[in-house]
Amino acid sequence: MRFGTTLLAGASAAALLASAGSAAAAITLATGQFGGVGVHADPGLSASTVSGTVGGDVVTLSTTGDQLHTSGGGESDFDAVDGAMDDLSVAFTGAYDAVTFNLSPPNGATSTMHLEVNGGAFSFDVPSLAIVDPLGNGQNKFVLSATGGDAIHTLDFTFDPGVAHIQQIRVGNLVAGGVPEPATWAMMIVGFGGIGGLLRRSRGRAALAA
Repeated sequence: MRFGTTLLAGASAAALLASAGSAAAAITLATGQFGGVGVHADPGLSASTVSGTVGGDVVTLSTTGDQLHTSGGGESDFDAVDGAMDDLSVAFTGAYDAVTFNLSPPNGATSTMHLEVNGGAFSFDVPSLAIVDPLGNGQNKFVLSATGGDAIHTLDFTFDPGVAHIQQIRVGNLVAGGVPEPATWAMMIVGFGGIGGLLRRSRGRAALAA
């Protein structure tokens, strides 16, 4: 009977922790830029998927229906070969507390942006109530910031119309591990509760035997 009670208490605690973790963790988007570690790639690459590095981690950029061209001797520029990329996915092998990037629509045009972070866990639109201006002609610098133990793993952009290129992709601090998913919290705490219940049962049997 105690074993069942322990499991129920563990499950309730898991629900509370999952809720608290979800509320505390957040990723926000703002205009601006910071001087973190930049993404570098070999210049002259042309493909729908290209790779670069940031620190010791690999960064993969991909687009559909177009090709990306890499340029720049330091931080890389990733240009749309046809002059306008409608979508872009960026995947980091590491996880970071901040990412900044700079977008340029085609000359004389403005674009709207939809951005999904970590597979849609957080999503943003520009223009929006928070950032009212569409992507204007020239440079458009943004900062993603993760708080509450969250971290940034992937970025998925869609643009209308497509942008000419993305550059100055930089990352902040590497986040080791990050926050476990709610299901992971639940399994861990239920497991701890089960182990505690078994230990109590074992001690009870030992006392009776003595």
